[in-house]
Amino acid sequence: SDTGFYWTGENSDSGRESRAKQLVEYVLKNRKPGEPISLVGHSHGGNVAIEAANILVRDHKIQPNEINIVALNTPIQKEITLQNKDINLITISALDELIQ
Repeated sequence: SDTGFYWTGENSDSGRESRAKQLVEYVLKNRKPGEPISLVGHSHGGNVAIEAANILVRDHKIQPNEINIVALNTPIQKEITLQNKDINLITISALDELIQ
């Protein structure tokens, strides 16, 4: 596992988009060839992971079935949606999560 990348939680659309691009660069720099990509994010960090996965598939030709996302208590963002259904997305939400 690699936990060297983190997000400050800047709660804005531009902050999430910028950090998703940085996450893509981090993944491309640190990924071993052929290794699956697993991204885990909490709250809007899940949206950062979803957007990063979209970029990896669209712009860097990573196979969608090589990407796994675990989104914990991630609020739905209508402007951030998974663009490829072959990306494995697991969402986990607490029943008493008020933000969602």
